[in-house]
Amino acid sequence: MRLTRAALPLVAAGAFGLVACSNGVGGTPEADGGQQTPSAAGSSSVQETSPTSSSPLAGLDPCSVLREEDVTKHGPVKASAPESKTVGTARTCSWAGDAGDSAQLVPTSSVAIRENGGVQDMNDLGYGVDHTSEGGREYARAASPHGCTIAIGVSETSRVDIQVTGVEETKACEMANDLVEAAEPRVPKG
Repeated sequence: MRLTRAALPLVAAGAFGLVACSNGVGGTPEADGGQQTPSAAGSSSVQETSPTSSSPLAGLDPCSVLREEDVTKHGPVKASAPESKTVGTARTCSWAGDAGDSAQLVPTSSVAIRENGGVQDMNDLGYGVDHTSEGGREYARAASPHGCTIAIGVSETSRVDIQVTGVEETKACEMANDLVEAAEPRVPKG
């Protein structure tokens, strides 16, 4: 599945705009933007967030949505295993980019499982939120100056966010789109 210019109006040339965090409910994880539960701070294990038992995402591990080869095709990562944690109400998994000894910008890729906000709940952080549907599934996309998030709709009240940060928005959105194509078959439909 390819989210193209024809699928959604672009906010900026070559960019697909969507950065999210809905009133602490939906959105995308940020390195220091969310609150962790006390037991999650300093821990790399995923903490349960009390999802409803009927949620199609209740048992989905965010680290199972993308594979290492999906992420590393966009550049090397720092650790051999992704970092799992809870950010706000989202279960997340992140692969931090590795610039080595250089000062170049490198992407960090993340997955966030959101069981309390659908694609319609994503916030506009300045570049607008674009929505589309394809193959019976809803998507939303937003960009920021140094990142891009694409939400894969699961139900009216749940989604999986794929986020790329640390690089300029056009490149981040291209990478996020590629990661969504890899992730979508592993995301349940509600």
